[in-house]
Amino acid sequence: MEAKVSQPMKICRVDMDAFYAAVEVRDNPELAGKPLIIGALPNERGVVSACSYEARVFGVRSAMSMNDASYYRLSLLWVQYSLQI
Repeated sequence: MEAKVSQPMKICRVDMDAFYAAVEVRDNPELAGKPLIIGALPNERGVVSACSYEARVFGVRSAMSMNDASYYRLSLLWVQYSLQI
């Protein structure tokens, strides 16, 4: 009977907070390098689905309410999310 060789455990961490922002930049390259929020529009009820790393500099985070994120309205680009990837 053969002894089983144990494999070391591997852990993979994926940052999905910026995923939809990265998809928008892929589809619209002119958005690259700009602070981008994906979610409902600023005057609508909802939360930030995703934001680019440039938007995080302003304090915006995923799951932040749109009302709170609208405080940064003049500095950020708002993109309504598209479910077609």
